[in-house]
Amino acid sequence: MKTNKTILKVIATLLFLFITTPNTFAEEENGTADKKRVSLEYEIDPYYSSIDLFISLTDKPIPDVGEKEEVEIYKDLLYSSHIPQFLLLEASVNPLPSLGVYLKDRNLDTYNRGEISPNFNLIKAMTAGFEEPHALSVFFGNVLNFVTPGEDRLYGNKGYMGYLFSMGNYHIKDNVLINDNWYEIEWKIKGDRKTPTSRLNW
Repeated sequence: MKTNKTILKVIATLLFLFITTPNTFAEEENGTADKKRVSLEYEIDPYYSSIDLFISLTDKPIPDVGEKEEVEIYKDLLYSSHIPQFLLLEASVNPLPSLGVYLKDRNLDTYNRGEISPNFNLIKAMTAGFEEPHALSVFFGNVLNFVTPGEDRLYGNKGYMGYLFSMGNYHIKDNVLINDNWYEIEWKIKGDRKTPTSRLNW
């Protein structure tokens, strides 16, 4: 089935990059993070999993802004957004939306057991959220770390402002996979602030 093969290819690519790349971006012997121009991050999440390659277009790493005031953060991003300082390459896959497609296509009995009423299917509700099974993205712009000195570096904790190009070859509608080559170009501002007790996205 083309659906499964495409999803498996994306997952295999993510795993390959994750396994083969970390040694390139290892920490220095003194225990401090190596401030290199290139860094790799990944996130595993039931709805959105991704692997991200950050490349600085200057000789500077991603700056840490810590607990800087939100207005000041946006001001810094906005004033320098017209000159992209970072390139971000991302491959992403959406596991639960893809699972919904698989169940409806290959295991309809299980999918139908999720019907609580004629207008509500529990599996459909739980696997909703993204309209594509996977995507490739390229971001040109500025990036900031929301990290204070001594704070653990959780995945994310970043602010973004710049130009985003995304593309894929499928859409999902009502847990059905639709063959559709698509692309999007947009100017985007995004933030992801994590602490051990909370998470804020905008």
